[in-house]
Amino acid sequence: MRGNGRPAHVGAAGPLKTRSTSEVVRLCCMTIPPLRTSVLPARHPSSAVFLPAERKNPMFRVRQFSAAAAVLIVCGWSSAWAQLPQTRIYSVFPPGGQAGQTVEVTIASGEDTDELESLHFTHPGITAVPKTQEVDGKPQPVANVFVVTIAADVPAGVYEVAAEGRFGGSNTRRFVVGSRPEVNETEGNNDPAQPSVFEVGTVVNGRMDGGTDVDWYKFTAEAGQRLVIDCDAESIDSRMNAVLEVYDDTGRRRLEAARGYRDQDALLVFDVPAAGEYLLRVFDQTFRNGNDYFYRLSIHQGPYIEYVMPPAGLAGSNESYTLYGYNLPGGQTTEQKLNGVPLEQLGVNIALPAEGTPLDAETFVSPVSSGTDAISWRLESQAGASNPVQIFLAHGARVLEAEPNNEPSTAQAAAVPADIAGQFSEIGDVDYYEFSAAAGEVLYIEAFAERIDSRADPYLTIDQVVVDAEGNETLQRLAAQDDVAATLYPLVFDTNTDDAVHRLEVPADGKYRVSIRDRAWEIRGNPSLVYRLVIRPEQPDFRLVAVPIAPTPGQAFPVGLRQGDNFPVNILAFRRDGFTGPIDVTAVELPEGVTTPGTTIGTGDTSATLALTASVDAPPGWHQIRLSGQARIEDPAAVRAVTAAQAAVTNAEKPIPDLTKARDAAAEKLQQATQAQAAAQKAADDNPGDEGLAQKAAEAQKAVDAAQAEHDQAVQNLQNAETAVAEAKEALAAAEAQAAEKARDVAHPVRAGSVVWASGNNIPATSRLSDSIALSIMPEVAPFQVRTDVTRVTVNQSRQILLPVTVERRSGFEEQVALNFAGLRNNANIEAPNGAAAKGETEKVLRIFVKDNAQPGVHTLWLTTAGQVQYARNPEKAERLKQEQEALAAEAKAAMESAQAATKVKADATQAATQAAAALKQAQEVQAAAAKAVPTATTALAEARKVKDAADKKAADAAAALKTAEEALATAQKAVEDAEKTVTDAEATAKAAAEALANDPENEELKKQKADADAALAAAQQARDTAKTAAATAEEARTKAQQANEVALKEQTEAATKVSDAETALKTAQEALTKADEALKTATAADKAAQEAKVAAEKAEKEAMDKATALETKRAAAEKAATDAANAAKPQAKNFTPTSTPIVIEVKPAPVKLSAAVPNNGALKQGEPMEIKVTAARQNGFAGPVALSLPLPPGVSGLTAPEVTIPADQTEAVLTVTAAADATEGQLANMVIRGSMEFDGEAAVDVPVTLTVNK
Repeated sequence: MRGNGRPAHVGAAGPLKTRSTSEVVRLCCMTIPPLRTSVLPARHPSSAVFLPAERKNPMFRVRQFSAAAAVLIVCGWSSAWAQLPQTRIYSVFPPGGQAGQTVEVTIASGEDTDELESLHFTHPGITAVPKTQEVDGKPQPVANVFVVTIAADVPAGVYEVAAEGRFGGSNTRRFVVGSRPEVNETEGNNDPAQPSVFEVGTVVNGRMDGGTDVDWYKFTAEAGQRLVIDCDAESIDSRMNAVLEVYDDTGRRRLEAARGYRDQDALLVFDVPAAGEYLLRVFDQTFRNGNDYFYRLSIHQGPYIEYVMPPAGLAGSNESYTLYGYNLPGGQTTEQKLNGVPLEQLGVNIALPAEGTPLDAETFVSPVSSGTDAISWRLESQAGASNPVQIFLAHGARVLEAEPNNEPSTAQAAAVPADIAGQFSEIGDVDYYEFSAAAGEVLYIEAFAERIDSRADPYLTIDQVVVDAEGNETLQRLAAQDDVAATLYPLVFDTNTDDAVHRLEVPADGKYRVSIRDRAWEIRGNPSLVYRLVIRPEQPDFRLVAVPIAPTPGQAFPVGLRQGDNFPVNILAFRRDGFTGPIDVTAVELPEGVTTPGTTIGTGDTSATLALTASVDAPPGWHQIRLSGQARIEDPAAVRAVTAAQAAVTNAEKPIPDLTKARDAAAEKLQQATQAQAAAQKAADDNPGDEGLAQKAAEAQKAVDAAQAEHDQAVQNLQNAETAVAEAKEALAAAEAQAAEKARDVAHPVRAGSVVWASGNNIPATSRLSDSIALSIMPEVAPFQVRTDVTRVTVNQSRQILLPVTVERRSGFEEQVALNFAGLRNNANIEAPNGAAAKGETEKVLRIFVKDNAQPGVHTLWLTTAGQVQYARNPEKAERLKQEQEALAAEAKAAMESAQAATKVKADATQAATQAAAALKQAQEVQAAAAKAVPTATTALAEARKVKDAADKKAADAAAALKTAEEALATAQKAVEDAEKTVTDAEATAKAAAEALANDPENEELKKQKADADAALAAAQQARDTAKTAAATAEEARTKAQQANEVALKEQTEAATKVSDAETALKTAQEALTKADEALKTATAADKAAQEAKVAAEKAEKEAMDKATALETKRAAAEKAATDAANAAKPQAKNFTPTSTPIVIEVKPAPVKLSAAVPNNGALKQGEPMEIKVTAARQNGFAGPVALSLPLPPGVSGLTAPEVTIPADQTEAVLTVTAAADATEGQLANMVIRGSMEFDGEAAVDVPVTLTVNK
């Protein structure tokens, strides 16, 4: 009833009603900060903590099953590790997308997901292709990743997706299509300081990624907004049990909180107190994490429906309903509050289909609800479509609860049939209803709550209102009814419900009163505790659900077939209103290569196995199939009339044997009296005068008259009884004709059930209804297949059935195959001992014996088989990977050789580059030296020229100085000569003066002259000496000048030589530099070429090495993959456990019960006869003859027994059995004596006999 099955705004710890002990433990152990009542006024009055009193309440009942039940489920099946692979998926991410968009979807977890190649959606507008990436220039699929395109016209809703790969098609997972923009959660939002930004009106797909992951989001809201914060998790096949908490923008003050409950996800309605930013915290209740803990989170102002009143309507109607929820466009606020939040209401009209028995699986339909009829409906609005809600098909006229009806005196009147819609709105609420009924009516009084997704747990009391003559009422309690504890498929598809149902046989005309209350009525009450109370005449019917039988019960497992394989599907029957008849299940639509003989859910049974068979050449693929169930449903009143008529016939027939005996006794008595009278009369006649004899004759006549009267009365009594029998039989025939006329043939489609999460530790699996039944055929031949051509047998009680079984062995499988019967009720009284096909055996005969006290009706059984096979996992993959690995190995080898060659080329190039670099360096050094030598030489030349110039100048100066010196010397020498002459002259003068003086010593003039002459001489001599000195000096100067000139000339010569040498050296240096430049240019070019060659060689080597390394990595990976695949493909011992097709046995009452007296303990010698006395005890009104025979079972020959008949008036006959000389020796198995007769058509019964043939 509630969209996706969730309560609105449940507090941090709502009332617990869980299906598993583990959930109780994890809920009770979780720690949630205490709610701040100042912030959350009256939001969570009874759900903030777990009170011991609450745990004692029946609403805390844990659903578990006995170990015996678990053993019954598991018996005959292999363990999980032993099963052959089958594609299974557990989570897809993201779990939905927006209509009109393309989204990348990953199969996030699963088993046997090898080579997934396609996704199949339950809406044709959702398509998928594998995502690809470029590998070596070729597009390659990315493992388990698909690009999903959602057409714009796909309606918002919940759909399903299955994956298909190497091991067939998978089970389904729910996939949501929305109308709002969507994003995927980005990790790093584990702290309130780093929240992800979340815009109102969008959807976030997230998951609990690891550790104690907590996701924080920040959103902006306006004051007065009513925001619906919706977290889909368990309803979309997630393991997550979400908790939502709204905080202020600091992340320290919690404002609101909500969490999931049972199969219902967390929903929080937030009335924004002020404009601003807020934080939202999302986490799992017990901080579990992983790919299987995903969610779809939405914050929006769109409509949300909590519940609908009434929740049901008549088929074909278009009536008014009232929606209760939030943000309902045009809705009116009511006084009703749910967890403190005022509810809005909106009236709408909803059309229901006139035909069919729909049950849309868009909402999460749990197993308990799988037998109801409902459609899925959404409210469309400009703000988007609402959540889906279920509108159920009513069983009678709709009646709305009218308060006050909380007291017997104010009981609300209802006319039968009625479908009453009510609520436990307040704590302590008890509702009373009153109706009238007639004696003999059979009514069903049924409460719906859990089955319509309400949290209510209804408890019924039914009272007869007895009114005395004075009008005083007293109540007589007829029934107090609680839960329906029975489940159709323990631990797998748990249909045990908290709802109540009672069959009322109305004892008398008058009024009857029903009270209904919640089992937790003393501690809870709110408007969402909606119920339907249906009071209706019995309407026998049924609904069917198909659940794949996994190799290990309770697994999430699809219908997966190998080629040449059988796969079992459990067909569950939700029987209504006492219907116990057989239900035939057939296939309406199957793909090529797949067949089924169907199955029959036997009389009173609630399930049967249907086996789907794939031929050995069935084309691989994924298909949706349709199954249908048909039954002939008789009118219960007519059946009761037939039963009463049968009882009347039985009662009428009871006196017949005694009356027959009385008639026969009276006839014998009359005969004896007549004979006595004739004898007495003869004696009297022979002695006429003998009065004594005459008196005896008269008395004998009186005895005859009395015997005649007694005989006549006995005959009349018998005739009256026979007339009564005939009349009773006529009444029975009329009743049977009436029953046949009122019987109706009913057909219903078989719904699809699936396991979402496996069961474990005696805790039921999480299961739900699916959109459709799908099967896949994988491209792999089954190792063996067990077949029998016997599918339906009609026999009488006490009948042997020999079942021929073929074990078709393939791929070298030769081991023993266990053949175990399953499906029989404990009280069926049908013997079906288990057997086995021995190693290599392909044909086997199994014995079924329908005992004389077997339950009449239809019984369905089948063979569960088990054989240990040597299974190679995906050898094609191993071979393909081996070839790929070998190709890669060759490529890698070639690449490595190329890399090695490139390395050698690089080494040579490196050596050449080194040599070129050395040569370049040398050339550079030479050029540098040459380049240095030129300026040095230039400088030297300049210096030499400077020196030469100096030398030239010096030489010139020396030559000038020499010339000057020579000139000075010449001048000095001339001065000496002149001085000598002057001296000579002075001497002559002095001599003359002396002589003159001598001649005139006193001549003063002469003295003066002599003195002047002496002075002149002295002066001349001095001048001469000075001139000589000057001449000597000049000579010395000239010598020095000559020497200096010579030195200068030498230096000039040397300087000139040096200049010449310097010029030569400069020219040489310049030539060397030119040569060095050329050599450097050449060396540079060579080095460049060498370096480029080296770089190219290095690049080539790197590329070659990278390629080789990459190929080696690929080769190693391919080798590992090939090795892994080869290891996986190595034959391993696996238990293969296919079933056979079912065998439907219709058991009819036996007309006789046979017994056989076999002499000599059954020992029979070859060549000799044996007489066996057979006794027939007729029963069930049979009075005809019985033909006896000895049918020979397979493997027995050489025995003969001529048929004999036990006449209708006898009970015994002797059957003579003769063993030929070559008769089969030893104790003979499966020997029976068969009695054949006409009884409601051909009939036969068997009596087992033990015969041992000896030589």
